[in-house]
Amino acid sequence: MIKVGSQDNFRAQGEELSVQLQLIVESARRAYPSVPEDVVSRAKSLMQPERQFLKARLTSSSLRMVGVRSLAMDKFQLVFEADTVQARVLYMLEGKHWEVVGKVNGGGDWKVTRPSGRVRTLGDGRFEFSAPALSDTGLILRRGHVQVDVPSAEEAGFAGCF
Repeated sequence: MIKVGSQDNFRAQGEELSVQLQLIVESARRAYPSVPEDVVSRAKSLMQPERQFLKARLTSSSLRMVGVRSLAMDKFQLVFEADTVQARVLYMLEGKHWEVVGKVNGGGDWKVTRPSGRVRTLGDGRFEFSAPALSDTGLILRRGHVQVDVPSAEEAGFAGCF
């Protein structure tokens, strides 16, 4: 026969829970001092602003303009937008890799990075890099507390064209 627990154990656990519940009720009844609004404002000003994450969407393509979706192309341009930010990206097949050049418009200095490699910044929002495949061409644009994720050409739907 298996003995689950004695009445003494259950009684002790019940008393412990009762004490914990009384402490919770007491703390809820306590009055806490109000913090002056200027102190709250100063504390908030010390904190970093909340990051804003945006996902850029494809708004234009040199391939769509000429109606090409199934022919092999070795050079094309895609335009991505998110809020007031625009990234124009030119993809050029050079041998077995893609040379990618682009420009970010949208005011201010945008830092351009990518998850799968290095990006060379050229100033005035311009950048360039090489990628082994279109799946490796995604970008991350950062300025202040805003981050814009730009999909790769493959994610944008152009992998089947090549």
